[in-house]
Amino acid sequence: MGKMFALPIIFRPLFPFLLCHKMLKKIITLLKFISLKWGRGRDKPEVDAECSFVFIDNKFENFFEQIKIFFDSGFLDAKKTVLIVKFYNSNYHNIDTVAKKLGLRVIFYLFYRQIPSLNGRVIFYPYNAQSNCRLILNRSACHVFLTHGESNKKASVNRMARLYDYVLAAGDISSQRYVKGGVFTRQDIEAGRVIRVGASLSAKCLEYTTNAGSPCLVYMPTWEGGLDEENFSSIACQNIASILWNILQGLNIKKILIKCHPNTGGRIRTYKSALALLINSLMEKDIDVYVDPNSEKFLKKYPELQRRVNSDCSRLNVLWGVVDVSAAEFMLAAKKIPTIVLLRQRNQCFATSEYMRMRHDALIDMDGVIEVNAAIEYLRNSTQEDEFMLKAFQKEEYLCSKTTKEMAEILIAKFHNEMRIGNMEMI
Repeated sequence: MGKMFALPIIFRPLFPFLLCHKMLKKIITLLKFISLKWGRGRDKPEVDAECSFVFIDNKFENFFEQIKIFFDSGFLDAKKTVLIVKFYNSNYHNIDTVAKKLGLRVIFYLFYRQIPSLNGRVIFYPYNAQSNCRLILNRSACHVFLTHGESNKKASVNRMARLYDYVLAAGDISSQRYVKGGVFTRQDIEAGRVIRVGASLSAKCLEYTTNAGSPCLVYMPTWEGGLDEENFSSIACQNIASILWNILQGLNIKKILIKCHPNTGGRIRTYKSALALLINSLMEKDIDVYVDPNSEKFLKKYPELQRRVNSDCSRLNVLWGVVDVSAAEFMLAAKKIPTIVLLRQRNQCFATSEYMRMRHDALIDMDGVIEVNAAIEYLRNSTQEDEFMLKAFQKEEYLCSKTTKEMAEILIAKFHNEMRIGNMEMI
């Protein structure tokens, strides 16, 4: 009861409703589990012959935000795609709710026998999970890794990528990274196992901003990763506030938009307090701080700070970005927004020598002697014809003039055709 009276007065009448809603979610999730474990959910479901699959084994509740881009862009057709999702208590209700809103069919499974027949199917994998291997063993299907983000992190050179029949990549930088990382050979690239699809699979961001707005810098820190050695985040670094302030001073602007990775604080909870500390530090320097609508949730424990930050980002014009080694660099590049990348000496950046050459002035060593002047000049002088932006997103010749939807139709037809040829050769 004590917690109830701790609620603001305006929310107290809603407490019984909120409690009932929470219980209802748990009951619905429990009923689904019972169905999959002992009921009719154990049966192998029927699926239309023309459908492709997207296979997902991910415990994060918000992963749907990351794969939604494939449907929003038209790359995957909601009517011709079925999501095969591992059942977890933690995210079942959220996935089911969002899928219904998007008109997507989702098949949840506890056991592999509950997965529809894979024979003759094209199966897309947005996450390079170990559990994918079980399905990849079925050689009568075509297995395609499309990834949910392009970056120079270790995950982007995972040797497991070689198990897929095809890998969809953004451009030359991606292909070269795979070769340097020993995942593929140059012969594999020439044979077409890595298919360049340009920016069509890059997550959209900052769609609420406008070119007519006030000049602004966006800071997009990544999350802390599943393991400490995968932690590329700068948000908890002691010098992050001073670095951002110096960049703002160098660009002669006073507005910054902060957009955090949706998993921030998932492993290290103190990263949410680090965000609050950073915002406070910038505000003390008379900087106008804006927070992305999806990042406001990280400030729930700081209501006073939440009231002080700007939440209306619709009058901003994002001209430059500061990012960690993450997909954010490529998300902004897809929008032709030049970026500075913050590096940590403890992390290995799996980038090619050509990338390092192109981005040399745009890289800041967070653990060395901080020098931001070259990076500021890079931002000032960068144009939409920047070499990095051009090489990050290229398409195969036969896909160049195609829309995202047309490109997907061509690729799926190609995968089906090569499956048929392969099966005939095996007979």
